[in-house]
Amino acid sequence: MSAELLNSREALKYLGIPKKNFENYYKFSKEIKSSKKNGSYFFEKVELDRWATLRESRTVYLTMAEYEKCFELAIQMAYSKGSSSGTGIRGVRSEMQQADDWILGILAEFGLKKFLKKYTGKSVVLDSEPHPEEGITAQDLVGFDGREPRIGVAVKSSKEKSCFNVIPPIEYENDDRKSDVYVFARVMLPSDHLFRILGDHSFFKTVREKINKKVAEQEVKIAALQVELGKIELSVEKMREKSKMVTKTVRDKAEAASQRDEIKNKINERRNEIENLKKKISNTNAYKKMDSLPEKIPIWICGYNDHEDLEKVSEIPGQKFEGKKGEEVRRYVKSVSGMKNSDDDWKNFVGRL
Repeated sequence: MSAELLNSREALKYLGIPKKNFENYYKFSKEIKSSKKNGSYFFEKVELDRWATLRESRTVYLTMAEYEKCFELAIQMAYSKGSSSGTGIRGVRSEMQQADDWILGILAEFGLKKFLKKYTGKSVVLDSEPHPEEGITAQDLVGFDGREPRIGVAVKSSKEKSCFNVIPPIEYENDDRKSDVYVFARVMLPSDHLFRILGDHSFFKTVREKINKKVAEQEVKIAALQVELGKIELSVEKMREKSKMVTKTVRDKAEAASQRDEIKNKINERRNEIENLKKKISNTNAYKKMDSLPEKIPIWICGYNDHEDLEKVSEIPGQKFEGKKGEEVRRYVKSVSGMKNSDDDWKNFVGRL
């Protein structure tokens, strides 16, 4: 019995995930296996189910109380001495940018703690205090099952569409900073979470109400435009049918050709109207709604790698590593498909801890 195949459009709809994320997963990280024929990608339904099941089993959800703890720590880190000179690639950042960067990593650490407790029953202790005098601590797990871990573990995070764990040389080569194991997590935190968490307070509440009012107004305009668009598209279909009838009913070839040309010109005019309406809808859709922060934050534990597993490269798809003056920089990376993520892999990880 042959496997059921879906094209990329059908597979995207089946999985129900953002298009950019889907393309990254099968083109770059290759965590979703595909086949290519005549320039098009195809996917076995059983493979899509395998990937979706694995994702679900590797995702834990942090509560708002846990998010607030992470937020509190991130702000402390943002206001600690030397926090703007970490190992990032964006140079000196504002306190808000620093807190935004810190919180992803902290959420990932809390996510790993919850994941290990859920699937192994073992408890880990995180280094959840800022250390401004010491700077960044090398290992993220400082306790395991009532004792110190036997191996050093660094938890790295990125956004949902990211496909690679990227480790800077200082965290890979420096004896004081390197780890035995690097865990990678995708954090599904809205990019505007800092605004959302403050959305019910004074100034931010007023701004949110104004933005959401504008969204409601533009939705009314867009709905009216879409009705108009539907009517025009329907008229185009009727004209196409009329053109077919001309061919069947008008015996005089010259007369038939003249009528078809007239219909064709009208169709082209309507097509121009359709394109103009689509542009108008796109331009009208200027604001996005300012929602509240979700009650639960998904943390997707994608896998881990041992120190020796990572590869030293100068670029990954969509990003070339460069220094301050544009010079080539190499970093240590591993794609999600190359990570250890089976049940046995995690049992082995816990055993080594």
